[in-house]
Amino acid sequence: MNKGVLTIAQGKQQYIDLAKNLAISLSIHNPGLKKALVTDSNDPELKKLYDIVIPIDKSIGIGFIQKLYIRDYTPFDETLFIDVDCLVVSDINFLWEPFNKCDVSVIGRKVFEGELFGFSLLDIQNRLGVKYVISFNGGVYYFKKNEKAKMIFDKSKDIVKNYDAYNIVKVRGEIADEPLMSLAMGLHNQEPIDDHGKGMYTPVGQNGHFKMDVLREYCDFNKNGKVVSPAIMHFGFGHTQAFHYRREKMKLKLVYYYRIPKIVASMLVNVVYNPPYIGYVFLYRLIKTIVKRTKFKVFPLMPMFRFE
Repeated sequence: MNKGVLTIAQGKQQYIDLAKNLAISLSIHNPGLKKALVTDSNDPELKKLYDIVIPIDKSIGIGFIQKLYIRDYTPFDETLFIDVDCLVVSDINFLWEPFNKCDVSVIGRKVFEGELFGFSLLDIQNRLGVKYVISFNGGVYYFKKNEKAKMIFDKSKDIVKNYDAYNIVKVRGEIADEPLMSLAMGLHNQEPIDDHGKGMYTPVGQNGHFKMDVLREYCDFNKNGKVVSPAIMHFGFGHTQAFHYRREKMKLKLVYYYRIPKIVASMLVNVVYNPPYIGYVFLYRLIKTIVKRTKFKVFPLMPMFRFE
């Protein structure tokens, strides 16, 4: 097979449900793109939503470490790995061309000095001889199924042995895929791409307005002072439990399962979901104003984070 999207859903039912939502968003916006899922679930609906369902290798472990094996799992010649806690907002085919220049790539930037992922770049350079590392979020990886990509992923697995010795930061007590892949890509001279604010982003560093409609194909917000409009919205760090993700997944389900027209589904869900959330945010701000004697804040009406 030529090109396709791969994701992993392992363990709790909530991850299986996220995989379903991601698949539906891909089916709506990228209907011709093949989808593969690595999972330990026997949920029969997954075989309807994904073209290929691949049994997970439980001996590898659970969590981020599985992402070091995505090159081994993929059935595609070229793969976009997308984290299961993402929703695709619009057509993502524009990503293939910039990514195609490398064997393994991510959306990010090269870093030559300072600290990243908990380690000192100078120390790592002295230990490994790497010239640079790549700062990125592991919500999206691109890779080819060739020998060079295999070397890079294999190198990331080798570095696991020295994870603590290199002072690499852990996430919730687990090893993280980003620093391992960052070092492996740097050692093999792989280049990140600049997506010009259109590829994939998380809400970390977001403030002010957050506007999203997965059926009307837009997602816009301010992230660290820059306005971004990602085609892939990554609700990482538990934000799949927040208002915007829950609202948008309902829109997707109405269109996919009940064949309701997109514009109608969007309007119906907004009418049901938006007023209660606006009221909740208003009440929270009012109480905060009274208790802390701060100035009452009116906008944004529906922030990503209620405490804005």
